[in-house]
Amino acid sequence: MSRLLEGVLKGVGRLADGVVQVSAPAAVSWLTVPAAWMPLTPLRDDVWFAETVDVPSHTVLPVALDATAVAGRLVGGAGPRGQLVSWERRWAPSGLAPASMLRARPLVVLRHWEVPRPKAQLLLVSGFNMGWGFLDALVLRVRWFLARGYSVTLLGLPLHGSEAVVAGPPPWPSVDLELTRDAVALATHDVRSGVAWLRAQHAAPVVVLGVSLGAWPAALAATVPGAPDVFAALTPMVDYPRLLLDHRPPWVARGAITRLAASLEPVSPLARPPVVAPGRVRVFAAAEDHVTPPGHHAAPLATHFGTDVMVFPGSHLVPRGLETAWASLDALVDSLDETRSAR
Repeated sequence: MSRLLEGVLKGVGRLADGVVQVSAPAAVSWLTVPAAWMPLTPLRDDVWFAETVDVPSHTVLPVALDATAVAGRLVGGAGPRGQLVSWERRWAPSGLAPASMLRARPLVVLRHWEVPRPKAQLLLVSGFNMGWGFLDALVLRVRWFLARGYSVTLLGLPLHGSEAVVAGPPPWPSVDLELTRDAVALATHDVRSGVAWLRAQHAAPVVVLGVSLGAWPAALAATVPGAPDVFAALTPMVDYPRLLLDHRPPWVARGAITRLAASLEPVSPLARPPVVAPGRVRVFAAAEDHVTPPGHHAAPLATHFGTDVMVFPGSHLVPRGLETAWASLDALVDSLDETRSAR
């Protein structure tokens, strides 16, 4: 009976980690291939991070295309109604194949809640298999930010959630390193476009918050020109080779995975100097996170950006302290306002 109970408890724990995100072993199921098949050739060295990002010309889409308008009422209470904002992707990593599935979605679509004279503009970058608008808004407590005067914008990852073009798990990250690398570069450009668009809407500071896999491009956007005013990460995944090492099947050689680090270095936020000042960075982790253990992702990220990790109870995307984390982020934003007022 004790073994049965232990198995049930482990299963519940896995379900908790998979409320809005699949468990890590499923996310890296591509590792079932023999190590000899894994593409270890270093990826192209691109100059995507040096390019400037123009303010995109956006379009407000009909709300019938998404539940965001309804979500604006349910998530925001009597607050603002949500809307869909979209623009065309006018950039792609150099050398991207014409048939690449990354070209299958030429539009960036964001879920946006506007408030009058916002104290800050929050860009939430969702994680693995997220990007479903209403669900993301509920899980990440969008209502909390709206009630405190933030405009909120949800941005999904290419080929994840409502941007999916194939059935089953999203095709990246995977052992297709070229796709993974190009997808991260494209996602980073989406984040940078989002920051540029928000800055054109209001003078209020722009806060980018990356969740899980979304912290990877969010962190990269904090190392390039046009970085946000504030960068934050929740249960971040920023070291993909480390993730593979943590969840690799025993028949996949450890050395084969460690060699991936060189291939992915062009898109590693830990290999690039930060642009956002340490005092404007927050990193949040969950103590029982077995998908991206804090010591393997959140801690190195915080150290690289010159800050500390705030650790809360709970699992990967069910940390039992979100409001405390958001309050810490809110206090940081308030300090920016006090600094501006003192000048």
